Amino acid sequence: MSEWKLASIVIIEILFASAIGLLLTIYTLGPSYEQLDITFQGNVWVIWFAVSIILFSITTITVSFYSVKYPLKKRLQTWMFWFLFVGAIVIIILPYFKGEVPY
Repeated sequence: MSEWKLASIVIIEILFASAIGLLLTIYTLGPSYEQLDITFQGNVWVIWFAVSIILFSITTITVSFYSVKYPLKKRLQTWMFWFLFVGAIVIIILPYFKGEVPY
C-alpha cells in the first residue's frame, strides 16, 4: 500500500477518535465525574486526549482482530502503543480514586 494511503488512514482514524473523544468527554465523562462530586475543570484537554487515545487504541485492536489485510497491524507490536493505552486508562481512572482531577 502506498505511503499516502497509509497516512490518510491514520489521519482519518485520529480525527475520528478526537471528535468522538471530545463528545464522550463532555457528555459522558464530565457528568460522571460531577455526579461523584469531582470538579470537572482545569486541564480538561488531558482527559480529552486520554479518551481519544483509548478510542484510537480500541479501534486499532478491533480492526486488527477482524481484518486480515489491515496494513497497520504492526502498530500492536510496539511498546509505545501499549504504554499510551495503559497510561490513558490510568489518566481516566485516577480522578475516581483521588476525588479530584489532578491535572
